[in-house]
Amino acid sequence: MQDVAQNTLTAIGGASPLPFLVVDEAGSVCAWNPAAEILLGVSADDAVGRPVPPALGAALERRDGAEVPWADREGREVPLLVSVAPLADGSTAAFALPVRSLNGAAAGLVHEFNNVMMAISGFTELLLTRAATDSDRRYLHHVADAAARGSQVARTLASIVRRS
Repeated sequence: MQDVAQNTLTAIGGASPLPFLVVDEAGSVCAWNPAAEILLGVSADDAVGRPVPPALGAALERRDGAEVPWADREGREVPLLVSVAPLADGSTAAFALPVRSLNGAAAGLVHEFNNVMMAISGFTELLLTRAATDSDRRYLHHVADAAARGSQVARTLASIVRRS
């Protein structure tokens, strides 16, 4: 059963588009996938059998993952979000995701959210011109106010994403 689990872990790690590594109880790297080679700039040959890099070691020690600083091959800082999973044999598996990937996803979500708010605002304004009763207009003003708040949230989020 241990071999099946190890083979499964190796297959998942090898196929993952995210950097994946396994560190044994002594703190030595025992698995390092191709995505880790690309993003982290360290070949599997140079990583496996050696102590885990200190920046990643801090996240692994916490056991709940963390955002850690990392310098790529060109020396540029690439903050990583490291997710950690303890394994039954005492080793630890970790996936790393560049925070910039999250920022790109967040920017796309903010854009889509803002598109929804703009549609709600536009159609609410149109309905306000056709509202038959004061009661209808009051309800539509509540919708317009909520859409304006939603648009403000989108602008704030977009500002945060641009800064990070």
